[in-house]
Amino acid sequence: MINKFKIPDDIYSNLLEDIKSAKNPSNRQIMATLLEEYTLDAHCKKYENFILKTIGQSNLVKNLNDINILHPNSQPLILANLWVNFQKRYEFQSPHNHGGICSFILFMKIPYLIEDEQEKYGNPRKWNLSGHIQFLEIDPYEKGNIKKTSFPVDKTWEKTGLLFRSDLHHTVFPFCSTDENRITISGNVYFGNENE
Repeated sequence: MINKFKIPDDIYSNLLEDIKSAKNPSNRQIMATLLEEYTLDAHCKKYENFILKTIGQSNLVKNLNDINILHPNSQPLILANLWVNFQKRYEFQSPHNHGGICSFILFMKIPYLIEDEQEKYGNPRKWNLSGHIQFLEIDPYEKGNIKKTSFPVDKTWEKTGLLFRSDLHHTVFPFCSTDENRITISGNVYFGNENE
């Protein structure tokens, strides 16, 4: 279950300010070519209410309840990890998942249009995933297959986010049509004492 949501203008502006001071490298251990990834953990409390409210309004809560993750559990959910990625041209993130109960990606600055990415390759073929984010999970309808859900993330996605279960594997494909950075913020939500 993947939920797309809007980032309110005031939250978006505050996040843009906070990433200016991000200097401490993130210590996440994933296979990626990203050279610039910085922690924003000091700002978790500042954005926790927004993230938890977004989770509460999503279909994700029903999905988590259906698989008995949230109920019967009296522990509060907390925003425990927050980081910013400055993805450069040709950089990518290989398939990975996150810790916690649910995770999110906030699209802050996407310096390209998917049409520009496809044009760079000469034709807009269906397999051209340049600039996409793709989620991978076991296909419940086709035994032994992996279900792939791709999102063509570009400029039109700025000020939006994706919310998903933390165990859902995903990959970020490289882009090639510009030298500007693609800036995203990600985070993980845990049960209150799970990350202490």
